[in-house]
Amino acid sequence: MAIEKTIRDFLVTRLDLLEPDLVHVETEHKLPNVHGSKGSIDILARDALGHRVIIELKRSNDSARSAIHELCKYVALFKTEHGLPSHRLRCFVVSTHWHELLIPFGEFVRASDFQVEGFELRVSPNGTPISAKKIVVPAAPEPVEFFLHHDVLLYETVERRDSVAMGVVDQLIKSGATSAFVCKLNSSASPNQLPYRYALYSVVGGIEPTVRAQIESELKAEYETDDLESINPTMVQEDFSRRLLEQSTWAHDTYEIGYPDKLSTILRTGWSCVEIIRRGRMISAAAVSDEELLASLQGLTGDNTIMYLRVATPRITQSWTDFLNASEKCLRGNPAWERAFKLFGRLLELHQPDSLVSAKVYNPLQIPVSLHK
Repeated sequence: MAIEKTIRDFLVTRLDLLEPDLVHVETEHKLPNVHGSKGSIDILARDALGHRVIIELKRSNDSARSAIHELCKYVALFKTEHGLPSHRLRCFVVSTHWHELLIPFGEFVRASDFQVEGFELRVSPNGTPISAKKIVVPAAPEPVEFFLHHDVLLYETVERRDSVAMGVVDQLIKSGATSAFVCKLNSSASPNQLPYRYALYSVVGGIEPTVRAQIESELKAEYETDDLESINPTMVQEDFSRRLLEQSTWAHDTYEIGYPDKLSTILRTGWSCVEIIRRGRMISAAAVSDEELLASLQGLTGDNTIMYLRVATPRITQSWTDFLNASEKCLRGNPAWERAFKLFGRLLELHQPDSLVSAKVYNPLQIPVSLHK
């Protein structure tokens, strides 16, 4: 197997395999570090526009695992030592193997404030680079997107409900849902008070891009428009649900439309969730507990227009920013509270960044919006 030094020394003479007009500056460029481990860049080059290009070379899956760590260190050391801003730096990761490297590399590319590119290098048995193919970074994984349109299947008996529960969630996935969550709900009411005391409360957590594209295309034809912006997400969600109900053989005694506010109301008025069946992503209770998932399905962390419940701290900046932004949906329509909530948040950032904030908002002004759904 070709050794890394052999590949490196030959690649120095053929940097055009990576990009035309790259000029070799130095091999094993040393980087001092007064705070800890030193380092050295495999190849330092300059491109046609004068950017410095840090080239990190790996030749196996085992060494590829360390590439991201080393690149982070080398970029930090290079900027510290030479004082160059991020926009004047580029980084190339060149590896003969990408199996272990591709996913962390994609995340690194998206998180970096400088340009990062990857190349898969083909070499001959004696270590001579033959060709280099630019790596296509995989798309960022989308978080689970809970539909705001829910389906509620109601039953007179628990046996009838439970006999179809698994079939419902499996049908959701088969029809194109990337994630699906079906809650088994029981009512504490007596049969005389409520004939349908058992429910399957179904929430979709995103749909396949091809399914979404097909629904959007058909909605555009139905509404005689080419403007995709006029086809809002709720329309897509409702149409996906309509198709599913038409095509499925789900047994149910009666049906209702649901939405986050409604689920929240149900659970406050004598209904309890006894089980959540999960499919697709977010299936691990270790990552998201049933309690956390149920709060998300109710939209209590940001999609519920009437209630908002969150705990956050300014110390965790990204979560804190989402905490402040998500509050707007529930506070909308009450401008005084919208401004006060934002101001309170900014004051905490400045004066009490380690504080722990528990927000519990109830906004009855939004009830007409909920009823409209």
